[in-house]
Amino acid sequence: MDDVSEFIKKELIYYINQELSKGKPIESIRSALINSGHNNDMIDYVIKLLKKHNFDIVKALEEELPDYIKDKEIFYDVLNSLVKYIEFHLSQGMKLSKIKETLTEYGHSMDDIQEAIRIVQEKRKLKLKSLVIPAIILCHLVFILFISSGVKEPVSNVFIAFSAVSATIILNLFINTITNNKAMLWISPFVTTILFYYISTTAQVETLRLMQLTNITFVNFIMSLAYTYVYYTTVQNQVKTPAGKNKEKKHPDKEDNKKDIKPGTLKPVEI
Repeated sequence: MDDVSEFIKKELIYYINQELSKGKPIESIRSALINSGHNNDMIDYVIKLLKKHNFDIVKALEEELPDYIKDKEIFYDVLNSLVKYIEFHLSQGMKLSKIKETLTEYGHSMDDIQEAIRIVQEKRKLKLKSLVIPAIILCHLVFILFISSGVKEPVSNVFIAFSAVSATIILNLFINTITNNKAMLWISPFVTTILFYYISTTAQVETLRLMQLTNITFVNFIMSLAYTYVYYTTVQNQVKTPAGKNKEKKHPDKEDNKKDIKPGTLKPVEI
């Protein structure tokens, strides 16, 4: 495992140095590494190591990893292996209770197993949540088409009538990309509805002028709030992967008894 940890350290040093030479900021590089699945403890250590040696990669490579980083890397690798094992056997139809029983018999602590299960469940939720944004856009388009056919108005007119809702969806996506404060999303329904009402009363747009402005503004506001609520609840909970864990091993002396489990390497268990 020491050889693996040193290899990872070397690759991270080369990668970070290469990306810095391209002019990328260190925080952007760090985020990219975490998102790609690397352990954040190892990433932070390598960044500090490079800064310590003024980004001299030769000196950084010569310095050995401290034991606490190696220990965390071991925990990270074990947890990743557990996650992969659980995902694989769930996809094969094995019951979760049987997976837990097997992993316990194999020598893994219940804390590690429960943490791996939590990560698997969060990843599944995240996959479902990734469909919410396209679903919101699709629902809005279907709604516009439905209203257009019902009132026998051109789609363009109906789209203009509910342009505040469309603007809210776009503004929410923009806010989500520029800030981690998801409470800011609640501003968008108010901003877009006020702008819609102001433009409708001042602009010389025939379609807007002929609308029952108060009623259509109220409908825009309610729909914008509804879409914002769905979007807010979707992005509020982000999955916490092993790369983001800072958890220490509770029983480092027992770690050697744990084996690195890969999908399919355990003896098959009857379901």
